[in-house]
Amino acid sequence: MQPKLKIIKTVWQNNLMQTSFIIVDLSVAGGYPQNFLCTFPKNLFKRGQRGNLKRSRFFQIFGEEACGMAEKLLEDALGRETDLEVKTEIKAILKEIKVQQRT
Repeated sequence: MQPKLKIIKTVWQNNLMQTSFIIVDLSVAGGYPQNFLCTFPKNLFKRGQRGNLKRSRFFQIFGEEACGMAEKLLEDALGRETDLEVKTEIKAILKEIKVQQRT
């Protein structure tokens, strides 16, 4: 398996932006949606939501390595990303993951 984080930005008519973090497997197919594995559980790493992580599809795929995999995927995406808003969102999620690993 060659998982990678794909970031999709959608801007709605009222200029609201939605960022979706999608996990794809590059060994399955080269393009989305054929290589779709799951969505990235952005909010599940926050303190109040941690109990829901194990019920997520992301955890079902990566198991006990979910936090490490999330950190790896996000750091890789952070190095590729050029959009400042998306980079800020990635950094916030990385911070929450690191806090979770300490507790």
